[in-house]
Amino acid sequence: MQDACGCVFLLRLLLINILSFIFCRTFFDYICPLNTIVVKQVGEIIREKREEKGMLLRHLAAELDIDQALLSKIERGERKATKEQIVKFETVFAIKKGELMLQYLSENIAFDIIEEKNAKDVLHVAEDKVEYLRKQNKRK
Repeated sequence: MQDACGCVFLLRLLLINILSFIFCRTFFDYICPLNTIVVKQVGEIIREKREEKGMLLRHLAAELDIDQALLSKIERGERKATKEQIVKFETVFAIKKGELMLQYLSENIAFDIIEEKNAKDVLHVAEDKVEYLRKQNKRK
């Protein structure tokens, strides 16, 4: 009898975990439309968008007026795009304005603090500091 109760308990626990995952994933999808690219580097996003559009590397490079080798390095994560290039990528791929820029800026911050043991704490303090600095700038 105890084995049956144990199995029922495990099945209930499994069901709760599955439902929690489904609910959280659905909720996350709703609040964060970029959820499919949040954990990817900007270069990976650019490559995926280019391939989805069926563009060759040289065609995209020509459209952006950059060297094909540079674009290849950006896609592989060996070079960082500039802010201006990110804006162009958003236009070419019809990405909602600011979405790729959000990924670009957050990636830059992440790379700056990746080696810090207290990286998450740094991010929390940085949020507060941004608000503080904005208030200071409004006073001027």
